[in-house]
Amino acid sequence: AKRCGAGSTVLADGRLLVAGGKSSEHLLLRSVEAYNALTDDWEVLSDMSTPRYGCAAARLADGRALVIGGRGSNGFLATVEAYSPQLKIWGQVAKMREARYLFACATLDDGRVLVAGGVNARSKHSPLASVEIFDPMAGPASGGTWPPGEWTAVSTMKMGREAAACTTMTDGRVVVMGGRGARQSRNNDPGCTQPSSMAKREYLDSVEVYDPHTDRWSDNLAPHLHSGRFGGASVSLGGMVILLGGADGHGELNRVESWDPLARQNSDHKHREWLTLAPMGKGVGRVMAAVSSVQF
Repeated sequence: AKRCGAGSTVLADGRLLVAGGKSSEHLLLRSVEAYNALTDDWEVLSDMSTPRYGCAAARLADGRALVIGGRGSNGFLATVEAYSPQLKIWGQVAKMREARYLFACATLDDGRVLVAGGVNARSKHSPLASVEIFDPMAGPASGGTWPPGEWTAVSTMKMGREAAACTTMTDGRVVVMGGRGARQSRNNDPGCTQPSSMAKREYLDSVEVYDPHTDRWSDNLAPHLHSGRFGGASVSLGGMVILLGGADGHGELNRVESWDPLARQNSDHKHREWLTLAPMGKGVGRVMAAVSSVQF
């Protein structure tokens, strides 16, 4: 089915799971499909219980796939569903501490799942800076099933971000890139800013790095992107962080950039910047997924 705003992740067997989203008729979807690169075909899987778009997906160490948050027919969602490829069924796990839509998501090296930023009813037009981490093994299991897991709030980002790109680097740290934030606009009182509901959104070129061992965010460890963008996708590939597509105030982007985290130690300033790679053939405003482990 045609869909936008779906969640996607690679299953343990190499298939790409795509869940939810919105159809070309603007209907919210609960349907789920899996792509097999070996056979070049799609398989229809069991539906989720809740239609959602602007969600995220992540694979757990036990093979289950989480589909997290997003927006449903009655508003922003904090609910999380887990799919078992072995049992071919969906189950509910612990809700996030707060609903969020168009947020960044990454799986940590220890198997926990991090979500950052996004928007919800509380944030109005100013994106969230809050961050929480899901521990899938927390809580008592019941009836022979998996434990419900638990979400824990951790340190907030330096800046609220909507539709930022996010990936886990080879050293275990998480990098969050770009997105859209609220531009602070001053009114007649120099000591005040307009409320977030009145502020225009700004395409961000800043980058933040999170260390899960110290629970600290840093905004000075990575260079700025060449230009602000939101809705792009990222992947860690061969030690490099790759950022693809997205959109800015002028339209959809086909730009691809890369950053080498180890180049920070290089005396050559050029190698510490984001490098421009060969562009994609077409601009893509909301890249659904960038994956490095699909089997061909």
